Amino acid sequence: MNISNFLSTLDGNWLAQQTVHNLYLESNSSHKCEVVYKSIPNDCKLVSSLLDSPFDKYSNIDTLEVAWINRNLKTSYELSYTLYFFTLKNTTYGRFIKWDKQENLVPTQGKFKWNENGILNFTTRKGSIYIDETFYMPSDKLRLSTSIVKQYGICTQVSFVSEIKFN
Repeated sequence: MNISNFLSTLDGNWLAQQTVHNLYLESNSSHKCEVVYKSIPNDCKLVSSLLDSPFDKYSNIDTLEVAWINRNLKTSYELSYTLYFFTLKNTTYGRFIKWDKQENLVPTQGKFKWNENGILNFTTRKGSIYIDETFYMPSDKLRLSTSIVKQYGICTQVSFVSEIKFN
């Protein structure tokens, strides 16, 4: 399985349970939400727009649109973003860009590594903040992920997400 196939297995609606431990504030939170994924393999339109850019050396660009939807009456929100995966031909690693649709901020950039065992790892560095995210799909209907956030080399936050596909 390659990164394109992995992303296409995410297509659809998922029910997610997330637990976040803020080690700095010594607090925990947990919430449920719906997550909608839509993959777009080898986004040719994006490839042509990036020619003559720092990303033109990549042979494959996959796009994943993500929407986290919380329909709780007290804390209702939607978080939507797009991930662009840039890979070289016949490799299992590359770069990614995460663009938040609600914010007009500079997109987040990082590196990813794909493992044939179904494990996807992201690393991101923004100033003094380092984020390590790992995603694992033990089956087509179950996805697990962990995130570790470090600031100045000290772990400040960890989270665990489990998702079940329901369509």
